[in-house]
Amino acid sequence: MTTAAPKPFAPPFDAWLDRDPPADAHAAISARLRVRAKDTLKAGERVVSSEEMYGSAAHAVKKIARKRGWPHHSHESLRTIVGYLGKQAAGKVDDAGYAGALFSDLESLHRNFYNDNLSAEQIGEAQETLRKFLLLLAKVDKQVPASTQPPTDSRYRDDAAAYLRKFHRPAPRARSR
Repeated sequence: MTTAAPKPFAPPFDAWLDRDPPADAHAAISARLRVRAKDTLKAGERVVSSEEMYGSAAHAVKKIARKRGWPHHSHESLRTIVGYLGKQAAGKVDDAGYAGALFSDLESLHRNFYNDNLSAEQIGEAQETLRKFLLLLAKVDKQVPASTQPPTDSRYRDDAAAYLRKFHRPAPRARSR
């Protein structure tokens, strides 16, 4: 008699995952945002371009997490996933650990959306960072087995649990008379 492997997250996660776009949708969003970022930067929209570039990176990570059934609802969870995948691929992919640093650089583009402190040149240079990140992330994803369990980092798990509680509807209490 075989026993099923325990699920790493409780049923509220399944309800959330059912509402999340499939992995292919995240991949398409990532590709579309990458192209749009170039166009908006050419049009002089630095702030919008920087957010589209970050969005492209974020959706690339979401694609991998979604495919693996891992929570990926917050900036913190995306950051944790990238670092974790990099560690899992260490020794299998050159510079796998560098994925976290590249993602961190791309997060500065998201901060720029609120602060507008990056020049057009800096955002243009970040396009190369995005290209490198997406290539490295794809290599890392191929080398980390699909059966790999999600990150065990307690902050990641606590963050996911707090978020997923939003989808848990406790049974209504019986009214006392």
